[in-house]
Amino acid sequence: MQGIDQQLLANLLEDMKKKRDELDREICAEEQEKQSLQSDIQILQKRKAQLEDSISQKAAIQYTCGQTLEETENAYSKIVQSSSSLLQVLKAQGAHLQRRAIESPVQPTHREPLQQLPTTVHTAPLDASEIKYHMQAAQHNFQSSSYQGGV
Repeated sequence: MQGIDQQLLANLLEDMKKKRDELDREICAEEQEKQSLQSDIQILQKRKAQLEDSISQKAAIQYTCGQTLEETENAYSKIVQSSSSLLQVLKAQGAHLQRRAIESPVQPTHREPLQQLPTTVHTAPLDASEIKYHMQAAQHNFQSSSYQGGV
């Protein structure tokens, strides 16, 4: 019986050693997977930080674009309003001049030909203040020429 017990004990010890070796291999494999995942996490955290920076920069640019669009739309609206006002003034002055011409016809006189307009085109875009300035100057010139007893 003692021989059978020793054999049984030896078999049990051998089985336990095999189980221990198998657990050791599993632990090593899981440790390697854990290291791999930790590396992936670091890579993903770095990428996340890069994306957060990129999103932040793009959001700032988007905000600036929104402000620029709003300012441009407001300036355009003012230009349209100014153009409409100028058109109304021109129509009123034209009607006024036409009434004056009908009421008191003027004898034709010799006049110098109008100065030839330049043929070059201004290619640089005008900002809203330059457009407003030119529109006011044109309106002033028109009004001052109309009320000086011309035509």
